[in-house]
Amino acid sequence: MKSISIYARVRWIVLATTLCSLLAANVCGLMVVHRLWHENREQHIRATIESMVQILGQRWDNPEEPLQHLSVLSAHADMRYALILDGQGEAMATWGEPLARLEPTEGGGRTSLSIRDYGTYWEVWCPILQQGDEVGTLQVQIDQVRDQRRFREIILASLGVISLGLILAAALSPLAVRPMIKPLKNMTDFVARVKAGEQTNERISYAREDEMGALAAGINGMLDRISLASNRMIDQLAFLQDLVNSMPLPIYCKSTSGSYLLVNRRFAELVVRRPVEAIIGRTLAEVRPDLASGVLRELERMDQVLIESAEGPQILEERIADVDGNEREVRVTKSVFRNARSEVAGLIGIIEELTEERAIERAAVESIVVEQQRISRDLHNDLSQVITAAAYKLKLIELQAGQDMSGGMVDGLKEALALVNQAAAKTRSIARELTPVELEGDGLSDALQVLVRSIEKGRSLRCTYQGEDPISPLPGAMANQVYALVLQMMQLATRFRAVTRIDLQVEDRPDLLSLHVSFDGLLDPGSEAEQIIWEKGLEILRYRARLISGKIIYAKNRECANSLSCMIQRKGLERGAAKS
Repeated sequence: MKSISIYARVRWIVLATTLCSLLAANVCGLMVVHRLWHENREQHIRATIESMVQILGQRWDNPEEPLQHLSVLSAHADMRYALILDGQGEAMATWGEPLARLEPTEGGGRTSLSIRDYGTYWEVWCPILQQGDEVGTLQVQIDQVRDQRRFREIILASLGVISLGLILAAALSPLAVRPMIKPLKNMTDFVARVKAGEQTNERISYAREDEMGALAAGINGMLDRISLASNRMIDQLAFLQDLVNSMPLPIYCKSTSGSYLLVNRRFAELVVRRPVEAIIGRTLAEVRPDLASGVLRELERMDQVLIESAEGPQILEERIADVDGNEREVRVTKSVFRNARSEVAGLIGIIEELTEERAIERAAVESIVVEQQRISRDLHNDLSQVITAAAYKLKLIELQAGQDMSGGMVDGLKEALALVNQAAAKTRSIARELTPVELEGDGLSDALQVLVRSIEKGRSLRCTYQGEDPISPLPGAMANQVYALVLQMMQLATRFRAVTRIDLQVEDRPDLLSLHVSFDGLLDPGSEAEQIIWEKGLEILRYRARLISGKIIYAKNRECANSLSCMIQRKGLERGAAKS
């Protein structure tokens, strides 16, 4: 609905007031005129009737002469007809007939008469006196139709005057109102421009010291305060922008609707590659239309979860694509900020790039794996062979000595031989745990099965393996990292007290490799050291899983069954192999 300006309101109010005043004045005038006219008419009729009575009360030589005078009077008074009745109520004469029974008399005088209003006519009764005695009655009926016609003419003339006055009032009211309303209209227009966001240094000029002048002074003072506050806010925003631009990390600030309120130069270069001014007020979908709709929805969902929970900070490690399409590993730390009413007004995010750090970590892990392989080869090929040769030599000595050796020496030699064989087996087991074989092709499933059997023998536990055989080949050295991750998961499971069973389950899908280690037992609640070892081991597990795009999940049910699961995206393995 379109609003009406105050200028139009006042103009119509003044116009309506003027018209109503004119109409009321004309109605009152008509009522007064009608009243005066009615009283004048009644007086005129009374005077006419009295004249008739005087005519009848005179002596006339010619009886028709008074009738002529009466006819003239009746025509002048707009009388329809008149009757002269005798004392018995019989007609003595009517207009147009001779006064046959009316005898000229002397004297006469003023008489009293009565007038009755019957709506369309007046009826006048007047006694006729002779020598002081009533000899008859004069009955006159006066038609009001002509009177009403005349009154209508007066009404129409008055309405014409009213219409002319209304037209003049409608034409002249804007001219009369404009000098009073124009300053107010200028004020409202000026305030509307300020409200629309038009920055202006103008002020309202109004010289008179009246209510309008006080209003103009108040508006000017308000504009001065707004201008001062705006300048301060602009200075603070400029300082804040310079402050965040000086920070090396990408920083952004979003409203609850998702539009950017503040970003620094590093964010604009890394994520958008647009000027900062082109990002403010827009959403991520508007500044990065190349992002997939699913990615945008997921980011919006995580932001909305943080805003609704009003808790933080929220720390996420994820891969994002920069404006050149290069994939970067980042850590995003997000938290909400509040307004003066303690309401959540948006969120602040800091992006920490981890691409180079993750590359260094992968290189370190690769070097560790290579070193483990070297140590494993040394243990398996060198130390294990030396120990095996020593065992063979001891066996040969035992056979050559035969009966020459005493029983104690034979037992000692056999015991030494058993220890050497045990050392050789332990050395081969350690070598297999460090790296079972070169994991190429379908060797991962065989290596995991060997690992399960090795832990079952070495720990006196029941270990089982369920899964694909063979597992789809993994790129590059990623198979060794997956093996190391499973080894650490199973070693961490053995830290639980009273563990009797460990099950390894592998699910191999085209897009996902799932590793599940389930086991029984529980941590010693009274051992703080065991708890620390478990927490640190779990933290290391999660760290190693992140290096190969995996995610560790620990769960425990009511039957004291525990499970460690790792979900690894095959695309992440391929990216990790390419970067390695």
